[in-house]
Amino acid sequence: MSHELTTARECAALWGVSYDTARRILAPVEHVDRDPETGAMRYDRADAEAARASQPGRGRRVDLHGPFMSGEDAQRLTADESIPAVHRALWALVQSGMGVSEALRLDLRDVDLQAGEVVVKSTRKRPRTVPLSEHAAELARQAMADRSEGPLFVNEEGRPVTRYSAGKFAQAVAGAPIHAFKTRPHVMEPERWRSGMSTSVPTRPHVVESDGSNGG
Repeated sequence: MSHELTTARECAALWGVSYDTARRILAPVEHVDRDPETGAMRYDRADAEAARASQPGRGRRVDLHGPFMSGEDAQRLTADESIPAVHRALWALVQSGMGVSEALRLDLRDVDLQAGEVVVKSTRKRPRTVPLSEHAAELARQAMADRSEGPLFVNEEGRPVTRYSAGKFAQAVAGAPIHAFKTRPHVMEPERWRSGMSTSVPTRPHVVESDGSNGG
């Protein structure tokens, strides 16, 4: 089945935006090939239009700050075997405290199934180790399949899963942006505040205020 292809310059002209803006919009879209004459990357037009439609526009990125998914819903989705293991593994790693981009950058060599952990590497930060639950480790094993090298997350064609495709899949299947799988920030319940069970808040030191006199 053939697809209509387009380039960033063609999209810029069609959308009435600058070339740089068109490139930014197309950044998460995986290119199909290159123009044999100009060498410009060519994209599936439907994917290009979908990427443009997903842009939140000016203001706050609502796709990054949407409501968190409940733990029960997240567990149900990651346990649903009708969903490809590669996406369930990604969701489980995001639940484990990893960023979406961090997870998608993982190489098979970064995953230690025996130890139940992954090493997250960054060009700007020191590597850190993220522990995995038994469920997350099992899903990572399924995502690895019988491969011994390359990216942890690949699609059916053996290509790396992109941030755009991962987000599009999560929205279509889970009905939520992929960031909704992130661990919900801890919020202390009012009952615990009232009962004095919280020990996470440091006690304010007692300060004796001066009355302005000098007691010598």
